[in-house]
Amino acid sequence: MKLTSLIITLATLMASFQANADIATAQKMVDKYASVAKSADPAYAGPSAAEGKTFFNREVIQFKGS
Repeated sequence: MKLTSLIITLATLMASFQANADIATAQKMVDKYASVAKSADPAYAGPSAAEGKTFFNREVIQFKGS
């Protein structure tokens, strides 16, 4: 029983570390893209939730090639 508890605890800790790493990576990407957008358009005010929602929900058309 102790071994099962230990395994569950370790798995939970590993998952939480992975989630934190993903958040940090995502934030780095947001910062990078925001700086690129700001250099292309000085009026760019930064990322917004509304623009993110629009981007996420857009229709993606895939090119099949010939």
